Amino acid sequence: FQIEPVSIRPFSSASSPPTPTSTPSSASTASTSTVGSSVEHFRTTPLSLPHSLYTLPPTNEIIPSKPHQRIVALGDVHGDYDQLLVALRLARVLKFDSNNSNSTPRWIGGETMVVQIGDVLDRGDGELRATRLLCELGRQAEVVGGGVTMLFGNHEALNMEGMFDYVWGTKDGNTEFEDFGASMDAAAGKRLGEVVGEEVGSKMGNRWRIQYANHEPARWSAYEPGGLLARPLLSRMKVAAVVGRTVFVHAGLTPQHLEYYKDNDDNSDGRTALTNMNRAAREYILTTHHKFTNNTGQYESVDQVVKEANKRLSANADALPFCLGGRGTAAKSGFTSKTGNDAESPVWTRLYSSPPNVPPNNPFAQLDIDTVLASLDVDRMVMGHTPQRHINAALQNKAWRIDTGSSKGMGFGPVEVLEITSDAHGKETVSILK
Repeated sequence: FQIEPVSIRPFSSASSPPTPTSTPSSASTASTSTVGSSVEHFRTTPLSLPHSLYTLPPTNEIIPSKPHQRIVALGDVHGDYDQLLVALRLARVLKFDSNNSNSTPRWIGGETMVVQIGDVLDRGDGELRATRLLCELGRQAEVVGGGVTMLFGNHEALNMEGMFDYVWGTKDGNTEFEDFGASMDAAAGKRLGEVVGEEVGSKMGNRWRIQYANHEPARWSAYEPGGLLARPLLSRMKVAAVVGRTVFVHAGLTPQHLEYYKDNDDNSDGRTALTNMNRAAREYILTTHHKFTNNTGQYESVDQVVKEANKRLSANADALPFCLGGRGTAAKSGFTSKTGNDAESPVWTRLYSSPPNVPPNNPFAQLDIDTVLASLDVDRMVMGHTPQRHINAALQNKAWRIDTGSSKGMGFGPVEVLEITSDAHGKETVSILK
């Protein structure tokens, strides 16, 4: 981490609650004790969002087939708000009150179920704006019987760990996060001001940032487990979801993934494993895995800040469940491949999607997808993660690869959307909207 030492200052008497100069009475002693206790509670309690713009309505991880069902799948967004707008309009689920995209967005999809396949984050400068839009549409859709399901991608997992290697530039990728952080400064200052006085509280409102050691404090505080977006957004996202006769996942599900998450009995099926997988992700994101919350910035030295920030980072990484991790997490979790094929997690594997544009070259791919689909009692798997020239199907039309690299950060590939509709008898038809 790179830290500016000037940003670290002791929690001095100038910023502490005032203490009486004369011998305190029992009443004033009690008052001072109460203030001190309140400040300590503020210091060690994770902050919370002052608004609900990032609240994603919960959706079921298994939504049964029904007549006249319409499902729309959107590929990787990677922070490109404008391309997301194109996709949502192409899917016929979004319009605005005026021709200005800054006006109020309106859900027009009725009972349509939208599944965003993951990787809203990184490589672009509209990550939070895109997230707010999907949440807003989800809230509106819920009212009329539709829904928006957001899946975890590997880039969500990276951000939850505190790894920001793919942020879009130092400035552009964090401008909106700094706006987000400024709102937290104000909220923290107001909350602390209720204890130590408005003037002191306003001056200390941004000291919660120090604990992140200048390592993208607004972004890190938003996406870390137990963080600002943990409960309203991340805990309601899924690793994988079944809608109708289709399973949706960011990168892919293998028999080994289902085996790892099945119950310890012979009757456990793929859908039970999927439920357990999503539960593991939810429990991870709702848990604070470290003991270093310090919203008042009380440190003895810059070295202490760096050490505690690194321990915070390590604690989040060590607790990451296999379903959200990479190769290292799989090994630490005791995962071994029984068939020698790709042992990466559901947000990282490229078993079914690589090489792009042509059938997978892994000899186990067809057998594995057949096994997974049978275990889940579905007909197809839809995934993103590996950019393709166009949406395409492989492995006997069972693996649908829908990431077209349409974002600016991925080269402005074509915007395409996968649509699955069912007739009065529940028979499904898959189409590509261009």
